[in-house]
Amino acid sequence: MFTLHTSNKTENLLAHLNKVLEMQPLSSPFARDVFLIQSQGMERWLSQRLADAFGVCANVDFLFPGKFYNQIAQAIDPTLASDFFEREQLMWRLDARLRDLSHADLAPLQTYLQGEQLAIKRFGLAQQLAQVYDQYELMRLDLLDRWQAGQTFTTHPAEIWQRRLWLDLIIDTEQPHRGQAWLRVIERLKNTEPNNSAFALPERISVFGLTTMPPLLLDFLHALARHTQVHLYLMQPCQHYWGDIRSGKQMRIERLQAEQLEQIGDISHPLLSLLGQQGREFQQMILERGELDWEFDSFEPFGDASDDACDDSTPRSALVQLQNSLLEGQHTDKIAVQDNSIQLVSCHSPMRELEVLKDALLKQLDQDPSLELRDILVMAPDISVYEPFISAVFDSASSSQPTFRYAIADRSLRSSNELLDTLINLLNLLSSRFEWHAVLDILEREAVYPNFDLDADSLAYIRRWVEQTHIRWGRDSAHRQQLQLPALEQNTWHAGLNQMMWGFVKQGTGLEIEGSAAQALGGLDAFVREVLFDYAERTSKPLSLQAWSALLLNLIDKTLQDNAYQQLMPLRDMLQRLAQMPSNESYPLSVIVRWLDLAAGEHKTSQGFLAGQLTFCSMLPMRSIPFKMIAILGLNDGDFPKIDRHPSFDLMGLAGQFRQGDRSARRDDRYQFLDAILSARQTLYLSYVGQSIKTNDDLPPSVVVSELRDVLALTPLKQPLNGFSQTYFTSESLPKALRTYQPRAARIAQAFALSQRFKHAPRWWQGAIDAQNSDESGSAGLLIEELVRFAGDPPLYFMQNVIGIRFDEVAQQQSASEPFALDGLENYHLNQRLLAAKLKGDAQLNALIERLQHSGEWLSGQFGDIKLDEQLRGLQAIAALIENTLTQIGEAQPADWLELDLTAGRLNGWRHHHANGQLHYRYSKLKPKDYLQAWLWHLTGDQPTWLIGLDKDNKPQAYEFAPLDQTERMAQLNNWLQTYQHNLTEPSALILEAAWAYVSAKKPENAERDALKAICDKVEGTKDWASNTSRPPKAEIALLYQGIMVDELYSDAFLTLTEQLITPIWQALNDKETSAND
Repeated sequence: MFTLHTSNKTENLLAHLNKVLEMQPLSSPFARDVFLIQSQGMERWLSQRLADAFGVCANVDFLFPGKFYNQIAQAIDPTLASDFFEREQLMWRLDARLRDLSHADLAPLQTYLQGEQLAIKRFGLAQQLAQVYDQYELMRLDLLDRWQAGQTFTTHPAEIWQRRLWLDLIIDTEQPHRGQAWLRVIERLKNTEPNNSAFALPERISVFGLTTMPPLLLDFLHALARHTQVHLYLMQPCQHYWGDIRSGKQMRIERLQAEQLEQIGDISHPLLSLLGQQGREFQQMILERGELDWEFDSFEPFGDASDDACDDSTPRSALVQLQNSLLEGQHTDKIAVQDNSIQLVSCHSPMRELEVLKDALLKQLDQDPSLELRDILVMAPDISVYEPFISAVFDSASSSQPTFRYAIADRSLRSSNELLDTLINLLNLLSSRFEWHAVLDILEREAVYPNFDLDADSLAYIRRWVEQTHIRWGRDSAHRQQLQLPALEQNTWHAGLNQMMWGFVKQGTGLEIEGSAAQALGGLDAFVREVLFDYAERTSKPLSLQAWSALLLNLIDKTLQDNAYQQLMPLRDMLQRLAQMPSNESYPLSVIVRWLDLAAGEHKTSQGFLAGQLTFCSMLPMRSIPFKMIAILGLNDGDFPKIDRHPSFDLMGLAGQFRQGDRSARRDDRYQFLDAILSARQTLYLSYVGQSIKTNDDLPPSVVVSELRDVLALTPLKQPLNGFSQTYFTSESLPKALRTYQPRAARIAQAFALSQRFKHAPRWWQGAIDAQNSDESGSAGLLIEELVRFAGDPPLYFMQNVIGIRFDEVAQQQSASEPFALDGLENYHLNQRLLAAKLKGDAQLNALIERLQHSGEWLSGQFGDIKLDEQLRGLQAIAALIENTLTQIGEAQPADWLELDLTAGRLNGWRHHHANGQLHYRYSKLKPKDYLQAWLWHLTGDQPTWLIGLDKDNKPQAYEFAPLDQTERMAQLNNWLQTYQHNLTEPSALILEAAWAYVSAKKPENAERDALKAICDKVEGTKDWASNTSRPPKAEIALLYQGIMVDELYSDAFLTLTEQLITPIWQALNDKETSAND
């Protein structure tokens, strides 16, 4: 008996189901009710609703159609097992068959299946072919029959080689393919007396939530209905016949009575035409297959007294008007949207879509106390695109907002199973360059590091050691050679681990590892050598599927935690199933990783459905399930509805080959959108990326949104780029909908508004502050080293040491490649170390060079050798100049403790000098602060002072400051001490770089220009237009001079300090200057 139940509401179909279960109980309490469903979301919703109605939902089987029909076929005729044609098995059989392309029919494949990545290309082709053949078995039985009869079906050249592969496959089995098996069962059911108990069929089969199915499956249902109860519960948007809506009045279904046609009249709603093609075709298929034993419908207008949307006294919302116009199949004028029942929102990015959605949900919850999170569904065409943003937005609750309990349903096994994701990344690592960050990414996962007796502190040690030993990539020199690169040991894991071990064995070698850190070293060594190195070698050769299964199970046992049972079991099941696949061929690691990734993507988790909280999911799983509020994100042009994409060789995808019941992602997406419109009870929220995040230009929405706007007077609400935009917090001439519930956004907006006003306000540190260290230069005295530090950068000293504002520099992550160049700071420190070693003798220098090369600090390979030769040539020149100067100033003397009583206060400090003067040197280009610091130390004694460094051409240069009389020296120091003291209460006007540019200008008329440029570089940063790179200012300097024009800093006070403090240094330099070449 075949019974059709139709309604425009899923709740009414559920009432039909409850009535059937109540009025027609099964013959035995142990008999099982069978439900055919299309998603796990529908399974959860049905089970919950049945439990609500009957107190319990038990002894029920929820099955997907494919599994159900296979079970029925094998129950009726056990010889019809079709495991041979199961898609995954078919894929491996095809991969094995594609290794022999000697048959003439397969010649076209030879061009593709050759060259690099052959195994991956062959596996990819086998995987696509398995999907295509799987569809042929259900949708094109006549095509397969012709192939077996020696005929072709089309003139497409790809049919020749597809036919040959198919015939070669079926030679190995006597089993019929799935379509043949089901067709035989259908014939047997049809040719047997009705209600034949010998078949042992379920007493009742309920099909709930399916919106379409292939003709073969519908025929199967009709055949089953001869022997058991079959109830098809079908949601229809229109209460009238709309199967041939495109052709107007021409209804050619013979079984419709003429009087029915007169009552129906014209059905002309554009959305039924544009969005409902899949539903119309299914309606036609049902009617074409003959009379129904029973047909029940319960169509009713939306928004009636029994509906959650409103009661009789409530005006019909725009959403209800739209739903009722679909119900009647009539549309005349555009529906005016004057409420919030249908909302269309345009944002700049998926992140902003979720931020705006959160505000919309808070608004709905605030306005409707009866609304709960479980009454809200958020969908997207592909929810995986939004997963990272969901946690970023909805996990950040504040004390003034409710906590959003949410679940992401229908996630792939790859995204929901951390162990599986870890295994796939680990396998990818085994065939990679072993870059240091990829290795640590695996080791630092919670599923991995406890297996090696490591904890969070151990991981911090390890990351620091990797940086200190300069590990970049590669297992060892042999591994690099395998990649056709020079066999260098530097910067490899082998070299780095050896350094760590040496640091543990012999203390005082620079890298010291002792105490509890030794356990961390042991864990790192075990992970790298016993897992990565060992399995990289074992997986480097092709293996059989059985060998791969055993190897990967062993790798799991050695690497991943075994206490995560729920995550570990699906992973073990997949690998154990791999060993049962029908192939004796050998496969490289790349194919196994590809298979694992595909399998993980196809398998969906059952968690997260209707768990009493806000639900996020893709469009399909919660299809046709009613919610008070339904939100759909990502309705972007080109993303939804999807474009039907077929492999170029798919014969079903050829022009003119589409048949009724064929799968079409585009038609399915369109009908899902129509389902969503019908399933929303109070609010339909639609969102898309409608504004370019780069240019703010308008972007079109999905075509289904445009089609919806053809029947609704609906204007998208454009959201600002940022949640803290001022438009959310101003009340003038703005739509009420443009509001935010985010306190943090309000605080940022307020701060931003203040900062905007700051640009036109006086400096934020107006006036003097209390001196925090006023006693330092009094009786206790100020250390000369502190005065020197201040003089190097007075504004920065004010921010960091007076106000106490210090911003840490953002550490640059170590590169994954061996160094081919040194940055400025690295180069300076290495040069200083080389120069210090050189001055101690060649033996010390050679030892340092060897240590630098072995540790990986120096540039590797031939390039490093060339660079080292250049460095040593420069080193020889500056060392010679220093040694020559040392002969002039004599032996180093014991340091003198100075106590200098000045008018402004006292200066204290140790003065280091030689018999005939002081010496300061740097193996780098000299900067203004180098001259200044040498000058300040020069003022503390009555001897000459030499400063040695590199000039602008990188040539060694020596500068001599001649002795000054004590009166002049004390006066200069007193001026500097007064400037320091003033800087304790407000920033000094002296900007050293600008002052130096002013005094060193080649032409007096350019002094102001050069100084202003130096101020601009200091305050705003520099830009290299040639290389398109920039260097921002120090954060403390940017904050100090925030809102101040550069011209303001070129002040009289600046010029006075420049003349008083910097000009004497420049004059002293020009009085005595000697070149290294003299």
